[in-house]
Amino acid sequence: MVFWTAMDHYLSKEIEDVGRLYLRPIALKDAPRIAELAGHPEVASWTSNIPHPYQLGDAKSWIKKTHADPLRQPFAIITEGKLLGCVSYWENNDGNMEIGYWVGRPYWGAGIASQALKQLLKSEPELSASPLVIARVMKGNMASQRVLIKNGFRSEKPCSITKAGKEIDGLVFHLRK
Repeated sequence: MVFWTAMDHYLSKEIEDVGRLYLRPIALKDAPRIAELAGHPEVASWTSNIPHPYQLGDAKSWIKKTHADPLRQPFAIITEGKLLGCVSYWENNDGNMEIGYWVGRPYWGAGIASQALKQLLKSEPELSASPLVIARVMKGNMASQRVLIKNGFRSEKPCSITKAGKEIDGLVFHLRK
């Protein structure tokens, strides 16, 4: 078991280690590593809210913004003391819980996102209690779609995802409990 206490608006939580990684709240000290990993053009290309280039100031700004918003819950994906990516959840405009994630390019294909999402869904009470959890992915992002399917999500319908002011074809996946 991994125990942690985060900033004042987070509660002390117990996160179960599932295999080789664990989750902890994103902290300002993570900004350099987040900028390094999220700044990779391929990572940025598959996420709706990470621009390219993505620099240290962008990472710091994002962390401060999420800490100021009690509805956003971002977690660092950690193994052997190293940040590999991020997984998060929030209540969307429809009142449903929505999840998102990214993993640094050097770690693609290793099952990190699947394992992190599994851990998040299992350990976070807001997600466990929600009758519907959704995720939006870009239509061409087959790896992300596989992550969702491995975690019990099913493709529901097409959607439009806004990235850098442009509309991109996407898919809504859902997990009904």
